[in-house]
Amino acid sequence: MELDKKDKEILRILDDKGRISYTELGNELDISDVAAKKRVSKLNEEGAIDHFTVELDYKKIGKDLRGYLLVKSSPDTTEVIQKDFEDDERVLDMSKTMGEYDLVIETACRDLDELKRLSERDIGNLKGVQEIRTAIVTD
Repeated sequence: MELDKKDKEILRILDDKGRISYTELGNELDISDVAAKKRVSKLNEEGAIDHFTVELDYKKIGKDLRGYLLVKSSPDTTEVIQKDFEDDERVLDMSKTMGEYDLVIETACRDLDELKRLSERDIGNLKGVQEIRTAIVTD
């Protein structure tokens, strides 16, 4: 897929302001709202835009502590963790990784105690989990 300058600008703007209207998008790009809508639709149809999403303010919904769990595990445990925790409300995202750690888990928890329970008890006690490092988001 070949992206022109306007397409790249549309992707940059949508990445920054996903809820922008077609009229506002058109104004920023100096094109009509109809042209903006057509370009966004084309980018969506061709797969440059995978999906639209909402960014939550976790503090406002009682999830004051965000963090990342870096998990080192045996290969068969990595998939078990993914499957067991894919629907867990504390888990925002999980990625299998190459390198020192096998899995990176993005979390949103009420407090430090909840994050510790997830890390130490829920994941840390699984067979094959060798190490978990925690990184707490500060901003």
